[in-house]
Amino acid sequence: MRLKIKVPASFGRFGDELEGLGIAVSLYNDFYFERAKTWEFVGFPKVTKVPEELVKKAFEKAFWYAKKETPVFKVSLTQCIPMARGLGFNATCIAAGVLAANYFLNKIYSPINLLNIAAGIYGSSEHLAPIIFGGLCSDYQFEGEVKVVKYPVHEELVFTHLMPKFPVPAALKPTLPSAGNWRDRQAKAVNLPRAFQTGDLPMLREVLAAQTSETRFFEQLKGEAELKQFLKDEVVPCFVNDQDFTLTFISKGTIVPKLRDHGFWNRFEVITLNAEPLGGTIEAVL
Repeated sequence: MRLKIKVPASFGRFGDELEGLGIAVSLYNDFYFERAKTWEFVGFPKVTKVPEELVKKAFEKAFWYAKKETPVFKVSLTQCIPMARGLGFNATCIAAGVLAANYFLNKIYSPINLLNIAAGIYGSSEHLAPIIFGGLCSDYQFEGEVKVVKYPVHEELVFTHLMPKFPVPAALKPTLPSAGNWRDRQAKAVNLPRAFQTGDLPMLREVLAAQTSETRFFEQLKGEAELKQFLKDEVVPCFVNDQDFTLTFISKGTIVPKLRDHGFWNRFEVITLNAEPLGGTIEAVL
């Protein structure tokens, strides 16, 4: 028997000032678990062993909390989510590990239990919460435990994700939230879920505008003046990931023709995604 875990990609933080928020989107990694004599990993990226180690560590941690002896598995990956592209690849590995372990533990853990186990490994919950719960998630700490509020997402919203084809600088350290104007940040955190639920594009644009990560993004990606001007001219909300040098537009309907007309198609890999409402799913496969 092989166990199939289907895990969605996710966007986390939506820039640098909205920590604790993330959304699952319609791009997936499929993980297959089958009993083996030693741990074996097939189909994983060759450039690093980190994804393999994260799957194994998450699986073992779930069994450790259950005080059960950990069985050994061969894990195969069918990868559609690219690494280091702002889509939560490493988080999918951790989520797959805890979801698979829970299945073999006869589902003793609730989703919130699984999130807390996973977050203890990953160090944050912004990617993990939507991967496990689906949809748009806000997570917070209460008495040492991660809690989640899940919000619906307007069905017409489309996420257009741009990933540079050209060489980019080495990844930067994460942008820390600014110390000033906490009231403004709190208001944004309240209004963003509302805007996603109603599909309010003007509100999304206002909430996501003028973040520090956008400034760093264009400082590092020199020669993208045309893209910077496009962001000013087009009334389309967007957010950047200045660690992975990606940019994501949010719209109703496709904006791909506009991007192609401006020549961005030649310099960026472009994918269009929708919100994923279900999160990670489990399917037993013979």
